[in-house]
Amino acid sequence: MNQSVFIITPPPGKPVGWDLADAEAEGWTGDTIRAWVAECKRNALPTGGERLAPAAKPKLPLPELETGTAAELTALATLRGIGLQGLQWASERGVLRFTTSQRYGVRAYVVTDGERVNTQARRLDGQGWEHLDGAEAWPLPSPCPAWPLGIREAKDFPAVVLCIGGADFLAAHYLALVEQASHHTKRDVQCAPVAMLDAAQRIHADALPLFAGKRVRIFCHADEAGHKAARQWAEQLASAGVNADAFDCSGLTRADGKPAKDLNDCLLLNAESFAEVGERIMP
Repeated sequence: MNQSVFIITPPPGKPVGWDLADAEAEGWTGDTIRAWVAECKRNALPTGGERLAPAAKPKLPLPELETGTAAELTALATLRGIGLQGLQWASERGVLRFTTSQRYGVRAYVVTDGERVNTQARRLDGQGWEHLDGAEAWPLPSPCPAWPLGIREAKDFPAVVLCIGGADFLAAHYLALVEQASHHTKRDVQCAPVAMLDAAQRIHADALPLFAGKRVRIFCHADEAGHKAARQWAEQLASAGVNADAFDCSGLTRADGKPAKDLNDCLLLNAESFAEVGERIMP
């Protein structure tokens, strides 16, 4: 039987001896661990009875993050149905970047944070990643997958909307930036978008103090996983002295007649549902 042997090497910035047990202890999700294992396997030489080459730290799959061009921001606005103003603001905040996948030769948009401790990539053509069995979101190996994107960048804002996933994160930038009735840019933006990329993650303990003194609204997905995440995060925030409430799209209808399920869907609500949700989207 042919067997393939390869070494799980530490990600950049991790000490020699780092292993998957450390990854789990640091809060890596199953998808993140599988992506890193796949990357290590891809970088390994087939053994075939030969001695493996000395282990080297593999490069991150999407290493070069760039500011998006006007054409790329427009393409993303069309793909996700998100107003261009919101994507421009996310780019200005440094939480939206673009890159080229060396593996597939395609452009991808990336949600991240200023210190690049948590990063997720999606293809700009809307297709899924082959090595993740068609999943759209590629959770890149990150030092802290439990870090809420945008919380450091929210330090000067009195309010935060805490949402789930990269798509809702970008949608929140548009909803926080524009007047809901007119869709014109607000003169005084009071609410900053923040996102956990995985509903199963707990907010990293070091991030909790950064919510202090802010009004927090958790916008969760309209399903059990989303509700469970909202309860867990609200409890964590309460333990840090932060009051948070929660809201979702349950019972609201998109313009195409489908039920709304997340914050990105709030951009697609029919007139009646949009009037109902109103300013409740933001705290």
